Formats: sequence, structure tokens, C-alpha cells
Amino acid sequence: MINILKITSSSFILLTSLLLIGCEEKEEVKQEATEVKQALTQAWQDAKETGKEFKDESLTELIDETKALGNTLATEGKALSKDLVEQGKEMASDASKGAKKAADELAKKIKEQREVIESAN
Repeated sequence: MINILKITSSSFILLTSLLLIGCEEKEEVKQEATEVKQALTQAWQDAKETGKEFKDESLTELIDETKALGNTLATEGKALSKDLVEQGKEMASDASKGAKKAADELAKKIKEQREVIESAN
């Protein structure tokens, strides 16, 4: 019976010790979890603030760059358009001169052929 009491007492002391250790560990874990949560909350707030600052600055900068690029492209587009119109006019003029020359040569050949046919009759 004494052995049973010793085992029961030892078991009770062991269980109590484990329970106390578990409670202490629980409190430590709970404290660490709270600290981690606070650190994450602060990191999230910092990230949001940095994101807002970055967004505002970057967006304004991006808009300004886009406007400048649009103006540059518009200016270059106008110049390119003028160049293309001028080239088109030159090509049309050259084509017109070439067509007139070919038509004159064809008219001359037809006239010569008609004269040959008329003189043969």
C-alpha cells in the first residue's frame, strides 16, 4: 500500500510539475505570439505607408513621363507625317511624269504605225 501511495504521490507530483511547466510554456508561447502579432501589424502598417508613398510618387512620375513621351511622339509623328506626304507627292509626280512619257512614246509609235499603214495603202 505504501508503494502504491508512493507511486500515486510521485505520479501526482509528476503530473503537477508537467502541468505547471505546460502552463509556463503556454504563457511563454502566448507572449511570443502576441509579440509576433504586434511585429506583423507594425510591418504591415509600414508596408502600407511605404506603398502609398511609392504609389503617389511613382504614379505622378509615370504620368509626367507618359505626357512627355506623348508630346514627343506627337511631335515626331507630325514630322514623319509631313515627310511621308512630301515623299508621296514626289512619288506621284515621278509616276505622273513617267506615265506621261510612256503615253507620249506610245502615241508616237501608234502615229508612226498609222503613217506606215496609210502610206502602204
